[in-house]
Amino acid sequence: MKRRDNGSGSIRQRSDGTWEGRYTDALGKQKSVYGKTKNEANEKMKKLSYINSITYFDDIGGDVSLSIWFEHYIEIK
Repeated sequence: MKRRDNGSGSIRQRSDGTWEGRYTDALGKQKSVYGKTKNEANEKMKKLSYINSITYFDDIGGDVSLSIWFEHYIEIK
């Protein structure tokens, strides 16, 4: 069995036979995605976690200083 990387979420098979992928979004909240196969759930999880991280940090801008990013971090926490 291959271990997943730290922070990449987890995948498990539910009792009804579907697969559930859980990951933490940019705000630190747990999100779940479901699929009929393990690979389907894994692909959905990767896609959504990437989209969420991009859209959330998009409002800061591409090239920011540490102080601006830290102020933004304090606002969301």
